[in-house]
Amino acid sequence: MKKIILTLAVMVLSMNVMQAQLLKRLKDKVEKTVNKTVEQTTDKAVDKVIKKPMDKASDKVLEGTPAKKTKEKAEQTVNNTEIQDDGKPSDKKTNNSITGSQEKNGPLTTDSRGWYQGKSIEYAEIGWIKMLDFKEPAKPIIQNGRNYPASQMAVSQKFATWIQQTYSPKGLLGEMVQSVYALPAGQPVTSSSYNYNEAEKNNRNVLPNTYGALGKMYMNLQKTSTKKFWPIDGLATHYVWQIMANNVELISRQMIGLSSPDEYYCTIPQYSMGMKGEYEGSDKNANYQNFMTSPNLKNYTHYWIPSDALNNNEHFYVVVMTKDKQPLPFEQVTVGELLARLEKQLPLMEKIDRNSGGRLDNMLEKAKNGLSLMKKKFKDNYNDYVYLKAGRDIQIIDLANLDEKSNYYWIQTKPQTTDNYGNTNVYFPILRLKKGVKEACANSGPQWIVFKLYKGKFNDHAGAEDMMANFVSRFNYDYVYDYFFGKEKVTKPYQPK
Repeated sequence: MKKIILTLAVMVLSMNVMQAQLLKRLKDKVEKTVNKTVEQTTDKAVDKVIKKPMDKASDKVLEGTPAKKTKEKAEQTVNNTEIQDDGKPSDKKTNNSITGSQEKNGPLTTDSRGWYQGKSIEYAEIGWIKMLDFKEPAKPIIQNGRNYPASQMAVSQKFATWIQQTYSPKGLLGEMVQSVYALPAGQPVTSSSYNYNEAEKNNRNVLPNTYGALGKMYMNLQKTSTKKFWPIDGLATHYVWQIMANNVELISRQMIGLSSPDEYYCTIPQYSMGMKGEYEGSDKNANYQNFMTSPNLKNYTHYWIPSDALNNNEHFYVVVMTKDKQPLPFEQVTVGELLARLEKQLPLMEKIDRNSGGRLDNMLEKAKNGLSLMKKKFKDNYNDYVYLKAGRDIQIIDLANLDEKSNYYWIQTKPQTTDNYGNTNVYFPILRLKKGVKEACANSGPQWIVFKLYKGKFNDHAGAEDMMANFVSRFNYDYVYDYFFGKEKVTKPYQPK
């Protein structure tokens, strides 16, 4: 009897062990299923993100060869940014190697959302979403009345290729696209909705063809289902490295009221080292990475544009290249020319102001009176050049508010003034685009080239610092100049410095 009881006890114990093992296997299976479900759910959300445009602001340029926004295309083209689950270098030959600097900052890690966290991401060799390889000849583009011949699109291809040959993003995910200006015009002047925005669009009609390359470097990255880097939806903050032929808007602030579809008035703000006034003490920002004093840039006009001078929150680093160092095709406006232009534009300026929300009674009559006072004020300065306060436009309200006691603080006949308190104020010249520039640039190659890097300050981000160093010191500006403006034909391939 005892033997039977002992046998039964052993059988019960064995069953319990088997049950425990079964339960453990069941638990493991459930946990694995849950994890897979969560992962798939996250992947679906990411896939949805990938299918969206990465930057709504990109409607300002026509991207000739945009990176595909679908998960399938991402899997095909983003292999150069692939990493393994453990964050170690992939066996594949990609740009995602782990540098010595990154090893010091720890392995790449993501949080529960798949977002990359920590300082180490700034040192990762992330690279581009896609390395552009133009195997087919460039094709012309016709869009919204803009005609870009194949020769100009070939220049755009070269710009994109040269940037990618120079720079492989570190700590940032790069997207390179071709860029041309081909936006639709604004509403007609007769429209009741003809406001500042619509006027600004229509005034661009006088600008020449502008074409080139736009490189966007994304900061906030996530991990997708294919273990690739990708911009985080809603946090697609990015730096921009841009090269554009015959561009005006990258470096100018349009005077909307003065301009029209056949006349373009603007200011081109530039910071000079040691500048006083509003931008005093900005030498450190201006000369970041030795930008202002770089030997690589000494043969070309280059300057820093303060954040508010172009009416946004970015800091700009600009290099302008022209043949034989000729000036850009602008004429400086005199006081007399400005007053005549204001008198002609006042009725349209009043309409623009009213449609933009202005509510001052008798605006036009008050502005005409103000213009009369302005003529009296500057009666001895008609032949002097006129300068506008940094970050300003000329609006009809400025004229409507003038009286006999006005000090005209926003407009002067010299670039700097000192007020009664000893403060220095900075002014930039009002310029007018020369006649015939649009026609001259319609089918020709570059007449001038603008190189521009922007997105805030670059401090305390290793990837952004590396990008700036490449822009300043490694990009071969001399090669680009010789290629387009040199006296002898360039046959050797591009090589960075």
